[in-house]
Amino acid sequence: MAERSGDAAVVLAAQLALLREVDRLKGVSRQSPLLDRSRKESSAEHSWHLALYAILLADYSVRDIDVFRVVKMLLIQDVVEIDAGDMPIHGPHRQDQAQRERAAAERIFGLLPSPQADELHALWEEFERARRVLLKNGNKPMKSRENLHCRGRDSNPHDALASGDFKSPVSASFTTPAHEEISDLRGSCPARSS
Repeated sequence: MAERSGDAAVVLAAQLALLREVDRLKGVSRQSPLLDRSRKESSAEHSWHLALYAILLADYSVRDIDVFRVVKMLLIQDVVEIDAGDMPIHGPHRQDQAQRERAAAERIFGLLPSPQADELHALWEEFERARRVLLKNGNKPMKSRENLHCRGRDSNPHDALASGDFKSPVSASFTTPAHEEISDLRGSCPARSS
């Protein structure tokens, strides 16, 4: 909600500027293919799909989560790719990628008025800290989604859950609020009926 004391027209103009800017995320291609393998997905499609995962699969979490907060994190986590480009999990990494992403976050979230800019930037930073810890420990934050995609459209979802292949973007074994909010789903799937 726009601040009552501020100029509502200026705040709205800034919010619309950010919305126009993030529309560019639709044009950023990722290495991940669509489920039907017809083409690579865009970063916007990727973020939307992850947010939908959080909404639909929240009941499988091993703890209560703030789904709205998780969805906000998942929707903003890749906006920096507008400036910095996609950094695939597999393959070569640019040495300056973290710096490029921080600069992109400053620029893009800076389009918004405070406190919205501060809130979204803080959520992005928190998500990035969690992702860096996972990558440092050899975990791939989006592995579960990719595993489900690799299994194909006709795979049995219970098998993915029971095998432990399905994990949310950030493991529950960490301690920040982001780690707790985006929790590990392994071991919480319902029993499969024959």
